[in-house]
Amino acid sequence: MRVLEGNVVGIDIFYTKLLTGDNRFVVIPNGTLSNSDLINVTNEPVRRLDLLIDVDYSSNIKQVKEVLNRIALNSEYVIQEEYQTDVFVNSFEASSIQMGYRVWVKTEDYFKAKWALLEEIKETFDKENISIPFNQLDVKLVK
Repeated sequence: MRVLEGNVVGIDIFYTKLLTGDNRFVVIPNGTLSNSDLINVTNEPVRRLDLLIDVDYSSNIKQVKEVLNRIALNSEYVIQEEYQTDVFVNSFEASSIQMGYRVWVKTEDYFKAKWALLEEIKETFDKENISIPFNQLDVKLVK
């Protein structure tokens, strides 16, 4: 099953027309749509932005949470008044601790907010000496 995302620009009796984010015009048979799950991400004015951020096992979790909360608090995109920012340990991966990061943003700002937050996270982690690990493979030679 392929996933398409875009703006509906027309609905006819047999087809629905979609314009994707990269400006592709897609025609989808309505039968396909009636037999599929549809997610309308623009129906509400506010949308939750979920990020997964890996940090090194040597990281201080309390510090990571404080930094991520501070980034959300200082972001022009994150809505503070009615919605809570969530920062939590999501899982323990092979080379990292995976942090979950959930903030609420205006639907129209979703991608701008995502890109700005990711950039700010990287810059702030560098300043705070919080390491973002990369996958590693240790090979041992046995004679």
